[in-house]
Amino acid sequence: MKLPHQYFKYTSSSIFLLVLAIASPLQAQIIEERTLTDPSSVTIEGNNSIITGGSQAGSNLFHSFSEFSVPTNSFASFREVAPEIENVLTRVTGTSVSNIDGLIEVLQPNGNVSPANFFLLNPNGIIFGPRAELNVGGSFIASTASSIIFADGTSFSAINFPTTESLLTVSVPVGLQFGTLAASIQVQEGSTVLRVPDGSTLGLVGGKLEIAGRGERTLVALGGRIDLGSVAGKVTPETAPVQVSLTPVDKGWALGYEGIQNFEDTLLSQQAFLDVSGEGSGDIQIQGRQVTLANYSYILAATLGNQSGGEVFIRASELNITDVSAVAALTIGSGKGANVNIETGRILLLNGGQISADTYGEGQGGNLNVTAIESVTAVGSESEEGFFPSGLLTQAREEATGTAGNLSLITNKLIIQDGAQVGSGTFGAGNSGNVTVRASEIDIVGVARTPEGEPISKAGLPFPSGLFASTEENSNGNSGNLKVTTDRLSIRDGAVLQTATFGSGNAGDLTIQAAQAIEVAGTVNVEGEDLKSGLFANSGGLPGTGLPNIEEATGRGGNLRIQTDELIVRDGAVVAVSSVNETTEAQGAGTLQIDAQTIRLDEGEIVANTASGQGGDINLNVQDLFLRRNSEISTTAGIAGSGGDGGDISINNARFIIAAPNENNDIKANAFLGQGGRVAIDAQNIFGLTVRSLQDLQTLLGTSDPAQLDPVRLLSSDITAISQTNPQLSGEVVINTPDVDPSRGAVVLPQNLVDVSGLIAQGCAAGNVANESQFVVMGRGGLPPNPGEVLSSDDVWQDWRSSSTTTGNTGMSAPTPPTTSAPLVEATNWATNNKGEVMLIAATLQSTPQHSQFPSTVSCNTR
Repeated sequence: MKLPHQYFKYTSSSIFLLVLAIASPLQAQIIEERTLTDPSSVTIEGNNSIITGGSQAGSNLFHSFSEFSVPTNSFASFREVAPEIENVLTRVTGTSVSNIDGLIEVLQPNGNVSPANFFLLNPNGIIFGPRAELNVGGSFIASTASSIIFADGTSFSAINFPTTESLLTVSVPVGLQFGTLAASIQVQEGSTVLRVPDGSTLGLVGGKLEIAGRGERTLVALGGRIDLGSVAGKVTPETAPVQVSLTPVDKGWALGYEGIQNFEDTLLSQQAFLDVSGEGSGDIQIQGRQVTLANYSYILAATLGNQSGGEVFIRASELNITDVSAVAALTIGSGKGANVNIETGRILLLNGGQISADTYGEGQGGNLNVTAIESVTAVGSESEEGFFPSGLLTQAREEATGTAGNLSLITNKLIIQDGAQVGSGTFGAGNSGNVTVRASEIDIVGVARTPEGEPISKAGLPFPSGLFASTEENSNGNSGNLKVTTDRLSIRDGAVLQTATFGSGNAGDLTIQAAQAIEVAGTVNVEGEDLKSGLFANSGGLPGTGLPNIEEATGRGGNLRIQTDELIVRDGAVVAVSSVNETTEAQGAGTLQIDAQTIRLDEGEIVANTASGQGGDINLNVQDLFLRRNSEISTTAGIAGSGGDGGDISINNARFIIAAPNENNDIKANAFLGQGGRVAIDAQNIFGLTVRSLQDLQTLLGTSDPAQLDPVRLLSSDITAISQTNPQLSGEVVINTPDVDPSRGAVVLPQNLVDVSGLIAQGCAAGNVANESQFVVMGRGGLPPNPGEVLSSDDVWQDWRSSSTTTGNTGMSAPTPPTTSAPLVEATNWATNNKGEVMLIAATLQSTPQHSQFPSTVSCNTR
């Protein structure tokens, strides 16, 4: 089988030293132990050991040794194994580690390999040296457990056994029981392979597991199972035994860790390679505390034929995959690829570390499901032999006609940084999968960089950090949908969150639900091009973003739906549903809808532009909208000077829409050759924006050149819905505020008005003081005698009441005014503070006149 090139990389050989390794060749060290009724017989031939005998009970054959090691370039041959034997169970009762640096084989009387399963039990530890090999016909399970438990409740123990054991069980093994200590198992770096027959299980179950590279492949169970378990022993001798269950399955044995509370670590390093590929891929299970893949180490489950693949399952407190190491499930044939399921506390993917499920053929790719209770962190890439990002990926590759699998990620905090990627993509005829992400907090930051810190690009294209579902260049497959649910989302320094098509297929829909806030901020310069941070549901790239404008990107852009409390787009960032292909085949942009309490654009853009074809629509359901420093909301069509009608912009139920003066903030639904779009605004207050017609722009810009008739060339903040080439094709701007609503018409007043002269208070009565009665003097001239008369003079009103300070005590005392809280006053205007921030303000009643930009007020309290 020829595997994809990105799963292999070879470095110069190195020496991997382990604490228990032995520098000199081992001598034959297999010594029988005599407690069995029929003890094992060991014959030494040079460095080789020939083992016969043992106690048989039904289909089980038991061997017991005080020492069991196989020297370098030698063998331990179990012979004369009866055809009816299904399980060969071997224990080591002494205190020495088993060093296996040669061949272990199990043969029938006729010399053929026995199909029996082989169990090696040594509580002291097991080391597989550089030249260790297996020649067994069934599954192989090596464990540092203390006992093998059987279905009838009996056990075959390496630490607690009687002087003689005459009653061995005929039932099947059901578990591995650990004592107080769980010794380690090591596989040293070498050039050969630990391999079991196809469809069988290779299991290593002990304390700490250390597996180093062994050349091209290290542990192999094609179409079968590889099971690695790092189990801690009992906490104290008094606690209950720790047991790993054993269940017979079609592919050998399934090991279960349901009752295990404490685990040890598992390390795969130095090009370690686990392989369960087959017509239908096999299964891989790894359970431990900290599970690490480092230095080009791989776990591979490839489906080669028409059968469905199995499962790659990893459960750990912490999973680290670094230095171009990978967990990969592939389908190269027509069968469905294996699923990859990860359950952990934390995941770190660093310097090209990947978890992926891809299809290279007709079969559908497997699904990738990740649950990390605390965090998922994907950082960086490896670029020495081509761009290889860290990340979580499901992909349909160039040759594939099958659909990529779905990706599901659940975590508390997701960090994607320095060119890492999480998502699903297609490079061929197949569709990409759907991507669903749920996290309390999401940070997507930066671009891929060299070790010296310089941004990486290939063929002039940058590699941003990204969360995506996309169809790539030359692909005719459709992109999947991307749904993100979070409390807070931050996208910075050139990073992207997007659904996109760069081929003839359509982009999927992007849905973001962020309970608290979304911030999209900043740019990064890559080879002279500013790569903008953004939320995109695009067809092709977007001018000024650094994303590639692919001519073959004729598919329709996706829809973008955002729900959040606050959306901030600043420092050059973009939120877009655009289509920028200039060909007539381009199908246009999708719809952008934002539901938010507040939207703040500060040198930011919300756009649904098209190079040709219909502009997209923008619907903003927002309470407060602020625009500053060259910000823009646009559905312009024909930005390349071609046809297409402008899209519609709808801003609904707004309290305030504020554009800072002379900062060139624009709302545009324009078209170049086609019909201008429609801008409909429903707001209580609009400040700083001016509606401009085509004629206004011609006058203010001093030109009739359609290419120059863009309000972005004015310092003012403008609203336009024009055709830049034809005044007859101008669109429509409709602004609805409570104060001016021409659609309601005039109200006809009745002929006979109520005589209100009897309703007028004749003065500021003392009894009203408690109610804080007051009247306000505005300007000169006092008040008329009644509402039906005009002012009779220009005399200013004066208070002629007697003052208690000059006439003495009148026998009346003014009551103490009640203590009241300051009333809530609705904001009616805005201003900027000394930091340039927009502040909402209100005119309030003052106790004394003062100089202000608002009208002075005077209160009258009777005494």
